[in-house]
Amino acid sequence: MPLEYLPIMAQNSAPKLPRVLFAPSKPAWCPITKPVRESRVALLSSAALRLAHQEPFIPREDSSYRRVPSDPNAGEIIIDHHSGIGRVPKQDPEIVFPRTALTALAQRGIIGALASFKLKTNWHLPLPMT
Repeated sequence: MPLEYLPIMAQNSAPKLPRVLFAPSKPAWCPITKPVRESRVALLSSAALRLAHQEPFIPREDSSYRRVPSDPNAGEIIIDHHSGIGRVPKQDPEIVFPRTALTALAQRGIIGALASFKLKTNWHLPLPMT
């Protein structure tokens, strides 16, 4: 069962104007066709994550993205998210981007591998609205 992220966040955040949520007629994701132990795993996040040396996410409407390596030794992760994401995730970004846990799962053979930046895909991220 998929996690209904936006309704959960709307219910648990400060009062705001009602949100209009888009409900597609068909799921956007494809069913898993092979075991996870044979699959390559990638993590996408909307938490405005970046490495310390990368350009910050500014202003609030910044809908660009940063590539963050899955290698836990690749550098410090900064969270620029403008919501009330809280102090704990900002102190420990592994909560929202678990690089160490994913690496351990790959090393133990529970997942096949972690996706690299060289991975070619047939999908595209939406362009920022201007």
